[in-house]
Amino acid sequence: MLCDLHTHTHNSFDGFPEATAHAMAQAAIDAGVGVLALTDHCEVNGQVQGLYPYFDQSASFAEITAARDAFADKLTLLRGIELGQPMEHPEQALAMREAHDYDFVILSLHNIPNIPDFYLLRTDRMSEQHYHMLYDKLLDAMIASVAFPGVHTLAHVTYPARYWAEAGKQFDIKPHIPRLTKLFEALCKQGVALEVNVSTLWKGYGFAMPDREVLELYKHVGGELVTIGSDAHAPGNVGNSIADGCRLLLDCGFDQIVAYKEGKQFFVPITL
Repeated sequence: MLCDLHTHTHNSFDGFPEATAHAMAQAAIDAGVGVLALTDHCEVNGQVQGLYPYFDQSASFAEITAARDAFADKLTLLRGIELGQPMEHPEQALAMREAHDYDFVILSLHNIPNIPDFYLLRTDRMSEQHYHMLYDKLLDAMIASVAFPGVHTLAHVTYPARYWAEAGKQFDIKPHIPRLTKLFEALCKQGVALEVNVSTLWKGYGFAMPDREVLELYKHVGGELVTIGSDAHAPGNVGNSIADGCRLLLDCGFDQIVAYKEGKQFFVPITL
C-alpha cells in the first residue's frame, strides 16, 4: 500500500482549479495510493503580512472532511495542513494549527525572515557562497522550528537544491553536514519525522528532497521516522514517483512510513 502524505487542493494558493478534495482522493485510488493526506498551504508569515492570497482554513477542512467520508471504504484520507514558517509569528501559527482537528501537520520553511521564498530568488545570478549562506540560515530556522507544537514531519529539507538545479548548478550538501546533523538530532529529540519529497523526481530533476546522502546521515544520527509525499497540486500528479521514493528509503535502511490519524501514530510497511 502506497502513502502520499503531501498534496494540495485548489484551496492552496498555488493549487490547480481541478484539484478538488474529491478529485484528489479519486486520483489516489486510481494510482494505488491507500493513505492520502491533503495538506493545503498555510504560509503563516504570508497570511499575517498579507503576502499571499487568503487561505480559508474552514473551507479546506470542510471539503477534505467531506471527501474523507465519501471515500471511507476505499481510502484512508488524512485531514492535513502544511504550516509554513510558524516561528515567524508563533502565536498566530498556534491559532492556525489549533483551528481544526487536523490529523497530519507538515512543518515547512520556504523562506527565511525578511527574504522571499527561494522560489522567487534570482538563483541564476547568485554566487555559490551566497546561496550556501542562505541555506545555512534556512537550516538554522528549521532547527528553531522543530520544537513548534503539534507538527508531525519536516518537509523538503533540501528545498533550495531544487532552484540551484534550475539554474543549471549542482548543489553540494557537504558544507551543511554539521547543521543538518544538529537538525536531525532535534527531530529525533522532538519525535518529528523527516519527509522525502519526490516532486523533484517526477518533475525530472533527478533527485529527491532529500536524496540518499542526507537520508543516510539522518539514519546515522538515529532517525527512524520518515514520511513521503508527491507534493501534487493537481489530480494527475497524485502518487507520482512515490514508488521511486520508497525504493530510495528501502536502500537507505528504512522499512516503514509513519502517519497520524485522530492524534494516533500508525505505520505503513514499505512493500514494493
